[in-house]
Amino acid sequence: MNRIISTVVMCFLAIAAVAQEKADIEVSYDASRVNLRDGSPISLNKYILLANAKESKFYSPITEYIDSLQSTPEGDAKYKEMTRGAYVSGRLSSEHHHTLA
Repeated sequence: MNRIISTVVMCFLAIAAVAQEKADIEVSYDASRVNLRDGSPISLNKYILLANAKESKFYSPITEYIDSLQSTPEGDAKYKEMTRGAYVSGRLSSEHHHTLA
């Protein structure tokens, strides 16, 4: 329900921004998922909508950072090193370890 309300609010805000010539707007929200077995939170994700009269951008800052890292061989190596370190220290679960190939 909160997701629907957030989406509707973002749409209205985006429409209002497009209707104005010099409007810049930023809307952000946090979305979380829960484990269906025990109800515990799995992850919290932040999403941002940036919009003005000419363009808009909807993204998650963490995935934008990861995508940016993985766009070059050097960045991809750094990402893999960071992920391996998190896995070895126990901060990353084994189901995420498959991305380290």
